[in-house]
Amino acid sequence: MDSLSTGDHKILVPSRVRALLGFLLIAIGIVTPKRRPDTRDGAVWFVVSNPVAHGARLCASVSSALKRFPLQILADHSVKDPTVESQDHFPGLGLRSIAGASSISGIWRSIVVRRALGSMPPGDGNRFWAEYLFFAQTLRYMAAREAMLVPAKVKLVIVDFDRAGYGRPIVYWAKRAGIPIVTLVHGSPVATTYMPILADSVLVWGECQRNWLKRLAPEVPVHEIGRSDVEFEDRWSGRVDRLVICHSGEALTGLEEQRLNALIERGLERGWVIRLRVHPSWGVKAMGPGWAGVQNASSSASPLGLSLKEDLTDRDVVVVVSSSAAVDAIFLGVPVFVIADEDRALACDVEEIRRASEPLAEELIAGGQMEVLFGRLRKLKILRSTIVTYTGQDAKARLADAISALMDRRGAHIG
Repeated sequence: MDSLSTGDHKILVPSRVRALLGFLLIAIGIVTPKRRPDTRDGAVWFVVSNPVAHGARLCASVSSALKRFPLQILADHSVKDPTVESQDHFPGLGLRSIAGASSISGIWRSIVVRRALGSMPPGDGNRFWAEYLFFAQTLRYMAAREAMLVPAKVKLVIVDFDRAGYGRPIVYWAKRAGIPIVTLVHGSPVATTYMPILADSVLVWGECQRNWLKRLAPEVPVHEIGRSDVEFEDRWSGRVDRLVICHSGEALTGLEEQRLNALIERGLERGWVIRLRVHPSWGVKAMGPGWAGVQNASSSASPLGLSLKEDLTDRDVVVVVSSSAAVDAIFLGVPVFVIADEDRALACDVEEIRRASEPLAEELIAGGQMEVLFGRLRKLKILRSTIVTYTGQDAKARLADAISALMDRRGAHIG
């Protein structure tokens, strides 16, 4: 059950109809041709839980950095971005994919395990959906075991989230086989999705993440490699035409909703356009509690799939509650406000930005002098050197060296 505690399957809408359809697809999957990873000798597996948006860009940067290794990217091909160069499909928990994990032996094993479990908490308030997820995940464990029947060929497993439901079956069997596992941080980490660490070591962006992990998981080796898909920019012109609000699926607290609407009101008073960016995994109709005011006030919306880098202009200011878009905005040199409630658990990099930007957001809401405020906003970009230590080619070289050392079991000696 723990393997279902976090992951993209949590945003699927639970329902009895979807659960019954899932079981039907599992039954049909018995006779469906399977696509199992064709493991090469000495393979490095990169298991990607979220192969869209930033995950797709991460795949591209990893592929470029690890050209000298026999890299195989494992992803759910039913949802992956077309740009992800993955020849190896490993099915996810979604209805479009689960038939690929089905087999007679897997179904029998799932029944045995389920009977041994006894009573099960409903999960997401829907017993049928909880039963489907449990059954489907057990099938995926069996499929992962089959994929790793020749584990000697796999020398290293890289995961973007070692605790996510998608990659957990592979992490489990890799541990059983004694294959080294390394987590390559996908986004700005938060304790609810990254702790406790299951991997043998973690590759991080920079000082902020290193310090965070050393505090929460001091026993796990941590290596700074930076981000090879990042090049810092100084895009902001010092003027503002748009307030770009980034949604990340969070339910707003009363204080967060109040702050967000107050910022929108100040922006409208100054003639700014209010632009809404909905997280690519969500639809506008399912944005969550507290977002109605933003939806009503926004006069434009970013197309789904358009990256923040492509979306932002030199006259934008970004506002987030908990979205890691705050980090990407800092990289671009665009000012950002993080208006999260103090009680909200934030990703470590976003928390760093919140501490620096919160007084400025309050000043804007109170009607502070814009010229002084914008001058202070511009200085926020100094945070990026603590968030990402290495970029571009330097980060690619660091990643390749780290992977080489980890394959040689020398990971503890990486700087």
